[in-house]
Amino acid sequence: MTSTIEDFLGPVIIRSANGIRDTFPVKAYVVDRPPSPGKGSKSLKNKLRMDNFHCCDYIFVPDNNSVLLIEDSNLKRKKEDLEENDLSSVKDTKSKARLSKEWIKNEQLLKAYASLLLLCRLLAQNTIATPKMQGKNIHFWVIINDSGPSDVEIFDYLKKAIASRLRSLVSEVVVLHKDGAKKELSKYDPSTP
Repeated sequence: MTSTIEDFLGPVIIRSANGIRDTFPVKAYVVDRPPSPGKGSKSLKNKLRMDNFHCCDYIFVPDNNSVLLIEDSNLKRKKEDLEENDLSSVKDTKSKARLSKEWIKNEQLLKAYASLLLLCRLLAQNTIATPKMQGKNIHFWVIINDSGPSDVEIFDYLKKAIASRLRSLVSEVVVLHKDGAKKELSKYDPSTP
């Protein structure tokens, strides 16, 4: 990997389902967007030859002993789309809800596995990333960008379901609304007293 990891450092920007961009108070490694919009610019995911994988949007490395793999997702809209379109032939409401929960859980679990693979490839290919990230506790965060804070409870099952499957690979799984994420991440903002 010829680029330095610092080339991919940028602000954490969460886009709501209504198109509003919310910039968070920290910088992280941007996974799926090129660091600059110029021609020929590649994303970190592309540099690591993982374009066909759906993985996290950001890798945040605070100054403590952790690495946060941050997934920005519109879960409420995904749930509604599944139930209205993909699961429209299922007539039983409880079965439809159960199947959509299972689908979303599996999708987020696959993203977590792909994110871990991306992190492994990054550590193997980038000598600057290795001392910054290797041996640290890994956290997988799912930030819900298209619902109100009270709607997060609908997706609370994800935390337990993903954590139980990734128990030996990650230290913590967190599912939170973008406002809660902004509050948590602001704790790492060096300009905050």
